[in-house]
Amino acid sequence: MMLHSQVADQNKDLLLAAVRQLSLPSGGHVLEIASGTGQHVTHLAAGLPELTFHPSDVNTHMLATLRKRLADEPLNNVCPPRVADAAEPDTWPVPGDTCRTCSPDRTARCEACRTRAHVPGWLDAVLCINMTHVAPPESWRGLLTGAGRWLRPGGALLLYGPFQREGRIPANLETFQQRLQQENPSWGLRDVSELCEHAESCGLRLESDTQPAPNQSLLVWRRRTADPGS
Repeated sequence: MMLHSQVADQNKDLLLAAVRQLSLPSGGHVLEIASGTGQHVTHLAAGLPELTFHPSDVNTHMLATLRKRLADEPLNNVCPPRVADAAEPDTWPVPGDTCRTCSPDRTARCEACRTRAHVPGWLDAVLCINMTHVAPPESWRGLLTGAGRWLRPGGALLLYGPFQREGRIPANLETFQQRLQQENPSWGLRDVSELCEHAESCGLRLESDTQPAPNQSLLVWRRRTADPGS
């Protein structure tokens, strides 16, 4: 049986609205880190046919679920899922790796991939939904580092999930935090201020910080048009 997340069904519409608000260019490339069951990427791709989506996950079991979902819900603007580790940006897809417009052997690349192949950033957006609290700190640090490296100037990083702020965990999430750390001591709610500090060092500026659902934050950073301090 294919894995299915009720939580993903509950928040997929607000995430679609959030990605629309990013005003990404037609023909843009969007990488999702930790795609999980694939419910988000298929919903986003169906609602935003002008964008090309690159799903990924570090878990091979999840990749199998992703492939099955895409076989059941074929979409021309979703590329084959790739193994990608948030903690290791060098594992992220590069232009031509998964684009369906390019030739399978990569000898002929589409115009979008050709123009991105010779610049530091080729992605228009990076998405990561409900991952940072169920992964070690190396994952969120790598996520921000990778976004700073692979996003084009002005490109967006969108994070969604539960967070703590200034060392304070919402009272109704304290039990959840304890349960996470019992399951894995390296897991837990990440502090928004700590994320912002690292993001700044990666050339990312915080554009918006909203709470569209109870205990859930939607954070959007933009890649600066110049390196910090320049």
